Amino acid sequence: MRNADRFVTLGAAVVLLAPLAACSDAGLVAEDADDFPSEEMRMIIPYAPGGLTDTAGRALAEFYEKELDQTVVVENLPGGSSSVGMTELLTSDPDGHTIAMGTVGSFALTPQLQDLDYNHENVAYVGLAARAPGVLAVNADSEYETAEDFFEAAEDDPGALNVAVPGASTPTAMELRRMSDDHGVELTAVPFDGDAEAAGELLGGNVDALSDPLTDVIRQPIEEGDLRALAVIDEERSDLLPDTPTLEELGYDGLTLGISTWGPVVHADTPPEITEKLETSLEAAYDDPEFREQIGEEYIPKEFIDGADYQEQVEEAADIYAPMVD
Repeated sequence: MRNADRFVTLGAAVVLLAPLAACSDAGLVAEDADDFPSEEMRMIIPYAPGGLTDTAGRALAEFYEKELDQTVVVENLPGGSSSVGMTELLTSDPDGHTIAMGTVGSFALTPQLQDLDYNHENVAYVGLAARAPGVLAVNADSEYETAEDFFEAAEDDPGALNVAVPGASTPTAMELRRMSDDHGVELTAVPFDGDAEAAGELLGGNVDALSDPLTDVIRQPIEEGDLRALAVIDEERSDLLPDTPTLEELGYDGLTLGISTWGPVVHADTPPEITEKLETSLEAAYDDPEFREQIGEEYIPKEFIDGADYQEQVEEAADIYAPMVD
């Protein structure tokens, strides 16, 4: 079995979150918000360099530096399907100076799959910076020319096909689980730390396929002919792959949650005025040419997705996935 060590389920992470006192002086909070940021800021990216999480985090860090006139230091803290980075956020002072670039999976899935001392209610959501559909792809020299070929082989030999995913608790990984539970097609998900590592394993011939967000890390080798897209995991076809069918089109009803979203979060005890200031700045980034170019026009939502909408997406996904991990 190739890369057998990758098949070991991520162990339970022991997380000790120190209690943090919230500020109770309303006047002081308002003053802090006016003065924020008053010191160097941190942008935690809970995945390895490469991939859209990293790109979005760095682009937003640069914009915050310009917009808020303060240095923002970027730190990649991969591991535990984002739990390492999120634990660092939640053990930092809840003053808005430490931000993490999260995903729906960071909060809707990771805390449920691992024995963690936090959940989606322990962060405050700033808004979304980027969005991408999921894609199922194989190597260009793969024997599987179409999605039908791939799924037929999976049905003939359940669990034999290995599919790289960018983390155990990601929407694309969970869609593989739902494909097994709801449609009887058993695939073995192999979690890696981020899009770039997962793509590298497929390009290196170490797995049979990849289920990952359709970011530049994946799109470029598809466009260059090194990978072949079999299916899009979203509610509709992607403008980036107009000739590639969705899983629903192929008969796998309900498998539309493979989209990935990326957005900043702060500690839940951060004063609301500071969270709102970060949200207002993020909304301004949507109109910033440099920010849009760095992330890619195709990945920025057509309309601003604020913190409340981001939180709602996480809560809806958490409700759907909860029965699967009980």
